[in-house]
Amino acid sequence: PQNPKTPIYLTRINNKFLWVVQIAKKAKVASDTVPPFIFCDTLEKLINAKQVRVIDCSVDLPKNGAKTAKEEYLACHIKGAHFLDLENFVDKSSPYPHMAPAPSQFKSHMTSLGIGLETPVVTYDTTDGKWAARGAFLLKYYGHSNVRILDGGRASWMHHFRHDET
Repeated sequence: PQNPKTPIYLTRINNKFLWVVQIAKKAKVASDTVPPFIFCDTLEKLINAKQVRVIDCSVDLPKNGAKTAKEEYLACHIKGAHFLDLENFVDKSSPYPHMAPAPSQFKSHMTSLGIGLETPVVTYDTTDGKWAARGAFLLKYYGHSNVRILDGGRASWMHHFRHDET
Protein backbone atom coordinates (compact mmCIF):
# COMPACT_ATOMS: atom_id res chain seq x y z
CA PRO A 1 0.00 0.00 0.00
CA GLN A 2 1.00 3.60 -0.36
CA ASN A 3 2.56 5.22 2.65
CA PRO A 4 0.34 7.93 4.20
CA LYS A 5 1.97 11.16 5.34
CA THR A 6 2.14 10.15 9.01
CA PRO A 7 1.91 6.38 9.40
CA ILE A 8 2.02 4.94 12.88
CA TYR A 9 2.90 1.41 11.78
CA LEU A 10 1.93 -1.18 9.23
CA THR A 11 -0.51 -3.91 10.28
CA ARG A 12 -2.41 -6.73 8.65
CA ILE A 13 -6.11 -7.30 9.11
CA ASN A 14 -8.17 -9.72 7.05
CA ASN A 15 -5.11 -10.52 4.92
CA LYS A 16 -4.68 -6.90 3.89
CA PHE A 17 -1.73 -4.74 4.83
CA LEU A 18 -2.90 -1.34 6.00
CA TRP A 19 -1.33 1.63 7.72
CA VAL A 20 -2.86 2.18 11.15
CA VAL A 21 -3.71 5.74 10.14
CA GLN A 22 -6.01 4.29 7.47
CA ILE A 23 -7.45 1.74 9.90
CA ALA A 24 -8.25 4.49 12.39
CA LYS A 25 -10.31 6.28 9.76
CA LYS A 26 -12.06 3.06 8.73
CA ALA A 27 -12.77 1.96 12.29
CA LYS A 28 -13.82 5.43 13.45
CA VAL A 29 -11.40 5.22 16.36
CA ALA A 30 -11.88 8.84 17.35
CA SER A 31 -14.96 9.35 19.47
CA ASP A 32 -16.87 12.56 20.05
CA THR A 33 -18.63 11.26 23.15
CA VAL A 34 -15.96 9.44 25.16
CA PRO A 35 -12.76 11.32 26.02
CA PRO A 36 -9.62 9.29 25.27
CA PHE A 37 -8.15 9.58 28.78
CA ILE A 38 -9.47 9.09 32.29
CA PHE A 39 -7.97 10.36 35.51
CA CYS A 40 -7.33 8.27 38.61
CA ASP A 41 -10.03 9.87 40.78
CA THR A 42 -12.70 9.21 38.15
CA LEU A 43 -11.52 5.65 37.62
CA GLU A 44 -11.61 4.97 41.36
CA LYS A 45 -15.27 6.04 41.49
CA LEU A 46 -16.13 3.78 38.55
CA ILE A 47 -14.28 0.82 40.10
CA ASN A 48 -16.02 1.30 43.45
CA ALA A 49 -19.39 1.48 41.68
CA LYS A 50 -18.48 -1.63 39.62
CA GLN A 51 -19.16 0.32 36.41
CA VAL A 52 -15.97 -0.41 34.49
CA ARG A 53 -13.61 -3.20 33.43
CA VAL A 54 -9.92 -2.39 33.79
CA ILE A 55 -7.28 -4.05 31.62
CA ASP A 56 -3.53 -4.10 32.22
CA CYS A 57 -1.97 -4.09 28.74
CA SER A 58 1.66 -4.04 29.85
CA VAL A 59 4.29 -5.59 27.61
CA ASP A 60 7.77 -5.68 29.07
CA LEU A 61 10.66 -7.70 27.82
CA PRO A 62 12.46 -8.98 30.91
CA LYS A 63 16.02 -7.74 31.26
CA ASN A 64 18.64 -8.99 33.68
CA GLY A 65 16.22 -11.18 35.61
CA ALA A 66 13.46 -8.56 35.85
CA LYS A 67 9.86 -9.72 36.07
CA THR A 68 7.79 -10.27 32.94
CA ALA A 69 4.70 -8.12 32.44
CA LYS A 70 2.50 -11.01 33.59
CA GLU A 71 4.62 -11.56 36.72
CA GLU A 72 4.47 -7.83 37.46
CA TYR A 73 0.67 -7.89 37.03
CA LEU A 74 0.37 -10.85 39.41
CA ALA A 75 2.53 -9.04 41.95
CA CYS A 76 0.70 -5.71 41.73
CA HIS A 77 -2.23 -4.40 39.71
CA ILE A 78 -5.14 -1.99 39.95
CA LYS A 79 -8.06 -3.40 41.90
CA GLY A 80 -10.18 -5.69 39.72
CA ALA A 81 -7.93 -5.37 36.65
CA HIS A 82 -7.52 -8.17 34.12
CA PHE A 83 -4.29 -8.86 32.23
CA LEU A 84 -4.34 -8.73 28.43
CA ASP A 85 -1.20 -10.43 27.11
CA LEU A 86 -0.63 -8.38 23.97
CA GLU A 87 2.49 -10.39 23.12
CA ASN A 88 0.35 -13.51 22.63
CA PHE A 89 -3.03 -11.97 21.79
CA VAL A 90 -2.16 -11.69 18.10
CA ASP A 91 -2.68 -13.31 14.73
CA LYS A 92 -0.30 -16.25 15.18
CA SER A 93 -0.50 -17.14 11.48
CA SER A 94 1.13 -13.84 10.53
CA PRO A 95 4.88 -13.64 10.02
CA TYR A 96 4.74 -10.07 11.39
CA PRO A 97 4.65 -9.17 15.09
CA HIS A 98 1.61 -7.75 16.86
CA MET A 99 -0.93 -8.27 14.09
CA ALA A 100 -4.52 -7.96 15.28
CA PRO A 101 -6.13 -11.24 16.34
CA ALA A 102 -9.01 -12.72 14.37
CA PRO A 103 -12.40 -11.19 15.24
CA SER A 104 -13.62 -14.49 16.70
CA GLN A 105 -10.51 -14.78 18.91
CA PHE A 106 -10.93 -11.20 20.07
CA LYS A 107 -14.62 -11.58 20.86
CA SER A 108 -14.08 -14.87 22.69
CA HIS A 109 -11.33 -13.44 24.88
CA MET A 110 -13.22 -10.24 25.67
CA THR A 111 -16.32 -12.27 26.56
CA SER A 112 -14.21 -14.37 28.94
CA LEU A 113 -13.23 -11.11 30.70
CA GLY A 114 -16.88 -10.03 30.94
CA ILE A 115 -16.45 -7.35 28.31
CA GLY A 116 -19.16 -6.74 25.73
CA LEU A 117 -19.42 -4.03 23.09
CA GLU A 118 -21.11 -1.61 25.51
CA THR A 119 -18.93 -2.37 28.55
CA PRO A 120 -16.92 0.67 29.71
CA VAL A 121 -13.23 -0.27 29.60
CA VAL A 122 -10.09 1.47 30.86
CA THR A 123 -6.67 0.30 29.70
CA TYR A 124 -3.35 1.01 31.38
CA ASP A 125 0.23 -0.19 31.36
CA THR A 126 3.36 0.11 33.47
CA THR A 127 5.43 2.03 30.93
CA ASP A 128 4.83 5.05 28.73
CA GLY A 129 1.25 4.25 27.67
CA LYS A 130 1.92 2.84 24.21
CA TRP A 131 0.66 -0.63 25.16
CA ALA A 132 -2.41 0.82 26.86
CA ALA A 133 -3.02 2.70 23.61
CA ARG A 134 -2.59 -0.54 21.64
CA GLY A 135 -5.16 -2.29 23.85
CA ALA A 136 -7.56 0.65 23.48
CA PHE A 137 -7.02 0.66 19.72
CA LEU A 138 -7.89 -3.04 19.43
CA LEU A 139 -11.05 -2.56 21.47
CA LYS A 140 -12.09 0.42 19.33
CA TYR A 141 -11.21 -1.40 16.12
CA TYR A 142 -13.47 -4.30 17.05
CA GLY A 143 -16.39 -2.00 17.87
CA HIS A 144 -16.17 -1.07 21.55
CA SER A 145 -17.43 2.47 21.95
CA ASN A 146 -16.53 3.27 25.56
CA VAL A 147 -12.76 2.81 25.89
CA ARG A 148 -10.35 5.11 27.72
CA ILE A 149 -6.70 5.08 28.73
CA LEU A 150 -5.66 5.77 32.31
CA ASP A 151 -3.70 9.01 32.31
CA GLY A 152 -0.25 8.21 33.70
CA GLY A 153 -0.84 4.45 33.86
CA ARG A 154 -0.25 2.33 36.93
CA ALA A 155 2.47 4.67 38.20
CA SER A 156 -0.06 7.50 38.45
CA TRP A 157 -2.56 5.21 40.16
CA MET A 158 0.02 4.13 42.74
CA HIS A 159 1.08 7.74 43.32
CA HIS A 160 -2.50 8.91 43.91
CA PHE A 161 -4.01 5.99 45.80
CA ARG A 162 -1.38 3.46 46.82
CA HIS A 163 -3.95 0.67 46.81
CA ASP A 164 -3.82 -2.25 44.50
CA GLU A 165 -4.39 -5.97 44.46
CA THR A 166 -1.72 -8.60 44.73
